[in-house]
Amino acid sequence: MSGRILGDRYQLQVQLGRGVGKATWLAWDLFTQERVVIKLSFSRHDGPSADLKLLQRESAILQSMQHSAIPTYIDSFALNLSDGQGFALVYRYIVGQSLQDQLNAGHVFSEAEARKIATSALQVLADLHDCEPPIIHRNLKPSNILLTGTSDDPLESVALINFESAQNFAMPPEGSYTVIGTYGYTAPEQAAGRATRASDLYSLGVTLVHLLTGTDPARLPHRSFHIDFEQDVYLSSGFSQWLGQLVTPVLARRFSRAQQALRSLQEHDPNDTPAMLPPAQPNGSQVLLTKEPTSLEVLIPHGLTQLQLSIDESKLILGERLFGWQCRQRLVAQRRELKKLEVSGEQLALCAANWSYDLNAKQFMSESEIDWLANELSNWLMVPVKWVS
Repeated sequence: MSGRILGDRYQLQVQLGRGVGKATWLAWDLFTQERVVIKLSFSRHDGPSADLKLLQRESAILQSMQHSAIPTYIDSFALNLSDGQGFALVYRYIVGQSLQDQLNAGHVFSEAEARKIATSALQVLADLHDCEPPIIHRNLKPSNILLTGTSDDPLESVALINFESAQNFAMPPEGSYTVIGTYGYTAPEQAAGRATRASDLYSLGVTLVHLLTGTDPARLPHRSFHIDFEQDVYLSSGFSQWLGQLVTPVLARRFSRAQQALRSLQEHDPNDTPAMLPPAQPNGSQVLLTKEPTSLEVLIPHGLTQLQLSIDESKLILGERLFGWQCRQRLVAQRRELKKLEVSGEQLALCAANWSYDLNAKQFMSESEIDWLANELSNWLMVPVKWVS
């Protein structure tokens, strides 16, 4: 098809991608003498295909807004085919290399580079999410993010492309349930058909994990449905914690808006000390830790009994177990009140504004056990640890 003219205006030059019933071409606009991108979708006479409907959706999304970091809509038109129907979407070509191209070339990104990309992407997402109605991309991944900065600093800015999966909430929902997104990058709630602004943040977080580790997220280990990226890359403690809050599978614990995530990222000192490898549970330790996406339980030996700390999405409960039986239990506080953990010698305290509780009051845990448990609780609760000498 190279050289063919579509719509009496666009001359096809180089094929950029293809699939069953669809193709993407770099083309030349004979009217404006500029490069453009044409996305094509084809369907037989038995009705429009899902891809054709998605391309029409993308056309409507791009027409609804103007933004320097997303493709500028130029034109769209139906294609008359002998064996069916087709649709063409034309938008301005954005000069830039995708993050996937960089990964394919073997580049593994540093924390400083990931911070720059995150900052630029969050600024774009904030604009999209603040539209009325909001626009959610729903398919953020390395191939859909372009580096559009200068030759001196390619990471200075990014652009988001491929909006065929995007949801503009003024549009009616799809007639039937369809999973939108890419395996490994899709937030759990989006996979269940309930995409929110925070779903884009999860996908961006997973993309950053891919950039930092050089490993496809589907191949990374998971613990309690959480991507276990900390073992594969050295990051500053602040950035590691921030990234963990982006990729948490629990919607209530994730940043809810791009502006919120951006402010939090800017508050972390990019020059803070790189995090050490997380401490492991000491050999012979009898502390039992059970973590699930929405609950956590710790059992600490206290002589003949075990101190039991139970945490769910709303509250903290302390109790005691004797020979495996629950013998005492009391509500300590609402989880939202917990602000930090404090470690001093052989003390590990849960702290809020007006209360503190020492989990090792009878000193049944060693310092190495406390270091390990403090790290585990901090990562799961998303609260900092304060080390007191």
